[in-house]
Amino acid sequence: ALIGHSKSIFLGFQGGKSAATGLGTVIALSNPVGALLFATWLLVLWATKIVSVASIAAVWLLPVYFYLLQCPPAQVAYGVMALIYVTLRHKANIKRLMEGTEPKIGQKARNAAAEEQAASATEAAAAKTSATQAEAEAAAAQTDRQNTADQAHSSKKSKESGDSKHSRESLQS
Repeated sequence: ALIGHSKSIFLGFQGGKSAATGLGTVIALSNPVGALLFATWLLVLWATKIVSVASIAAVWLLPVYFYLLQCPPAQVAYGVMALIYVTLRHKANIKRLMEGTEPKIGQKARNAAAEEQAASATEAAAAKTSATQAEAEAAAAQTDRQNTADQAHSSKKSKESGDSKHSRESLQS
């Protein structure tokens, strides 16, 4: 069950960390051990606010609980195998814990909201910059049109001036 839920064929052999599925299998094997395991998980979660720490701590106590409650050796062995498997599935979490970057409960949501707010501010600044650029381009185009019109008018005046000078010279001759 643990491997099937963490390496699902339907999800391209991807999945969860197997902690919740493991709890379900433990409850099926021994209700008292399941209750102790869940209580341990809740207590560690309450103390640390980090789900991965709670999951890893609980799974490390699993074989101990099986042994202390005098469960059959096969269940103790299952506890050891679950400990190894779930711990390996949490290796990225363990790395983040060692680096101090593992998120606490609610931290991802706050970070996502902050990132979304920053993205919105960036988009607004980009839109403002685009609008400013568009205004500048429009002003430059207007200036170019005005300069072209002024040059045409000046050229026309110059031609008229030259024509009238030519006309005066014709009249004088």
